[in-house]
Amino acid sequence: MVSWVRPKNLLCAATLAALLGAIPPVHADPIGVNLDGFAYYFAAKQWVDAKNIFSPWFPLDNFDAQSSSPPLTVDGYPVQAGTSISQLLNYPDGAYKFSYQGTGNFIFGGMGASITNTQFNSLTDTTSFNLNLNRGTDGLLVMDLKNVSAADPVRNIHMYTPGYAQTQTFTDEFVRRVRPFGTLRFMDWTNTNNNPVVNWTDRTTPQTFARTGPKGAPYEDVISLANQVNHDIWINVPDRANDDYIRHMADLFRDTLNPGIKIHVEYSNEVWNSGFGQFFDNLAVAKSNPNLTKSDDFGRSAEQYALTSKHVGDLFRQEFASAAASRLSFVYGGQSGAAYWTSTGLGYLQSHVGDPKKYFDEVSIAPYVGNDLGAANTPGLTADQLFPNLQNFIDTTLAGWIGEQKTIANQYGLALSAYEGGQSLNNLRNSALATSAQLDPRMGVMTNHLIDVWNQQGGGLFVNFSHIGAFWGLLNSQADIGSPKWDALISRVLLAGDANLDGVVDSKDLAILARNYDKSGTWWEQGDFNHDGIVDASDLQMLASNYGLGTLLDGSVAAPLTASSFAADWALAQADVPEPGTLSLLCAGAGSWLLCRRRSSKCFSSGGVL
Repeated sequence: MVSWVRPKNLLCAATLAALLGAIPPVHADPIGVNLDGFAYYFAAKQWVDAKNIFSPWFPLDNFDAQSSSPPLTVDGYPVQAGTSISQLLNYPDGAYKFSYQGTGNFIFGGMGASITNTQFNSLTDTTSFNLNLNRGTDGLLVMDLKNVSAADPVRNIHMYTPGYAQTQTFTDEFVRRVRPFGTLRFMDWTNTNNNPVVNWTDRTTPQTFARTGPKGAPYEDVISLANQVNHDIWINVPDRANDDYIRHMADLFRDTLNPGIKIHVEYSNEVWNSGFGQFFDNLAVAKSNPNLTKSDDFGRSAEQYALTSKHVGDLFRQEFASAAASRLSFVYGGQSGAAYWTSTGLGYLQSHVGDPKKYFDEVSIAPYVGNDLGAANTPGLTADQLFPNLQNFIDTTLAGWIGEQKTIANQYGLALSAYEGGQSLNNLRNSALATSAQLDPRMGVMTNHLIDVWNQQGGGLFVNFSHIGAFWGLLNSQADIGSPKWDALISRVLLAGDANLDGVVDSKDLAILARNYDKSGTWWEQGDFNHDGIVDASDLQMLASNYGLGTLLDGSVAAPLTASSFAADWALAQADVPEPGTLSLLCAGAGSWLLCRRRSSKCFSSGGVL
């Protein structure tokens, strides 16, 4: 019998047995996430090179002219004096490794900025220094660039975050928070809406200053992240991109993305939405196309959208050749509450071009909750009124919309996916409620109910909007430990017990649970796997039931761990935790018995627990 347990940490098998019931089923829902776009004030600490989240350059010290810029090089660097700013939210204090090529003088203001250890390498024309930051209460870093040489402009700025290698693109925190989601949609990352690019030479490249401009991040960064986490991706072809651009785009993904990664290809985004420039671009083409059949503008727009989307898909298929069928999934973007858009576009193809399933693989919609409150949307709306309204909307309206779209998709032999979806309370007249509702436990209940109804109506891949960012994000900030929305979806894609989100339930997760045992107000990443607000025996039970296993996300299974090794790992985890103020748990015999109960019916010998 193992005899390591301290009396204070004792809860023996008889007591633990009463806690054991049927383990909740492990969800294997195909859930992805939309990654948030970039602005100098965004809170997702994504980039090791922090210069990527500076604003585009604007006239020197003219904060009222941020929508304009001084003359720029093709890579977005000023050829005369200019200013750029960043809040560097969730980035650490310390010495950032700053370097640049070219001629110019940098002056920094805010965040206690100071420059030390300046060096110049004449062979590479590179100036480098330590940019020391200590933000205190000052939340804005101002970077002024003066004395610029038009003949030798500043270029190749880098600002590497303390604690990271310069070869690393993304922060560890960001990658960890991306890994649980099997599909990553980059619509906002690449700034799809109102994107101005036409030619391949117009696009953002890895050499472009910052990622916050109107063209978004470079595709090379999309590919780098996807290859690192080995997840499927969803890419959006810019509305105005010409054929040469689209072919180059297809070639880049074909040649540099891991071939086992599926690519969902979508022409633009929400072309039915008059809030975006792509709607009007498509409408203008539709009005000039004599071959379309509908007399109403919306119907003609749907027909034209189907034709243009097919054409984009044709170009990708040509570039991918025989690999297209296995690597690409082509998206017909629909509108949740407007089955007419879907049926009209696909019906036009069927009648005038060919079977839609030759050109598309999925119909995709955005099942949002909260943007159709109607008369209930008053300044006096309370949370007790809001959440039943949202629940009712899912059951009585949204379920019907999903069902209609599923019927159309089935008609043409296509899957039904959600390119976006989730809560949408941005139009609440009670703005305080719109914010507080995000952290209301009922938001997690609603999120789970939405996914359940989506599944019941035959929906497939659900790509939540969005990942990390104020209001829309599953987490408000990279610094957040959890939220009702985040924990709801994490529990659907990971095994219970995977507190550190690394795909395996192991001793690292056990250590996290031990540190937070008996603590209330906790989240999944602290060990609260059943969402009851406290880390306790029931959470330990859930972790133990999956100990040594990998998640269903990628089908991996770690080497099984023995019952005795679980007990020993729990002992080590507890030994690293200061004495608890309240009674903790678990005797070695109970731990061994729990694991054996799951793995074998022959758990006991005459000598005691094995």
